[in-house]
Amino acid sequence: MSLKRRLILICVLCQVSFLLAFLSIGIYYTRKRMLTALDLSLQGRAMSVASLMRYENSENENLSFDNSLMPPSIEPDHPDIYAVWVKGSENPIRSENWPPGLEISSTQRHHFDFKWGGVRYHGLRISEIPVLDRRPDSSPPTKTLTIIYAAPKNRLYKQMRNTGIVGAGLGLVLICLTAALLNWAIDRALPPSSVVV
Repeated sequence: MSLKRRLILICVLCQVSFLLAFLSIGIYYTRKRMLTALDLSLQGRAMSVASLMRYENSENENLSFDNSLMPPSIEPDHPDIYAVWVKGSENPIRSENWPPGLEISSTQRHHFDFKWGGVRYHGLRISEIPVLDRRPDSSPPTKTLTIIYAAPKNRLYKQMRNTGIVGAGLGLVLICLTAALLNWAIDRALPPSSVVV
């Protein structure tokens, strides 16, 4: 192999290493930032669920849930799911589209992931949320809520994939341009006898 080819090969291998490192770091931080944004969105939606809990009347502390004002799901193709536990009650209030057979307890980790029906979900649990509705007799609320809200992660994985594809495409173009430029520079800078073994 000629000296010129060896120089170009070393340069290309170095750039490929840098590209792989750049893509790994870029995808890692993209995932981290999108998970943070998803967690914030889930927290806001969980608080929306809490705001829809209402006291039925002033004679007791029974709560009812009005889902008519629920915000739309993050991904229309795969609806969000949620469950609400009222302190002292074992039976949660669940979303209408809660998958049959899916069991998530009120003691679930604060952040968690699961897969259902081939779709990956990211969930958030918030505990000890006071009932935002005030009782008709103006007495302070005595019950608290535990809310689990989960949404698909398809958008997150799609964004990560797009980041990897765009980064890899731009990197390969730059590598090809660099190899061509290096080939031209070596031909200009060195005499023909010095670029062969």
